[in-house]
Amino acid sequence: MFSLCVTTNNEVNNCCRCACSNDEIMRHFDQLDVSGSGALPVSELVLVVKHLTGFTDAQANQFLANVDANGDGFVDRKEFTKMWSMMFG
Repeated sequence: MFSLCVTTNNEVNNCCRCACSNDEIMRHFDQLDVSGSGALPVSELVLVVKHLTGFTDAQANQFLANVDANGDGFVDRKEFTKMWSMMFG
């Protein structure tokens, strides 16, 4: 179990850095998706990716550009699952 990476102030706290079940991944997505839109802005995920991976801004942005398959600037549930798998396999 783990408490999600982002606080209500969009600050990253301690996170799970391991493979999770699909249900756990979706729970993490839902906790980040405070608006309930079903998509997370790439610009807001940069901080999470940097914290979890140690990437620089440029590396995190490039990584998320690869995750954002349709290039709309948002990461949907399917793309989020792909992102998590890429980070934690």
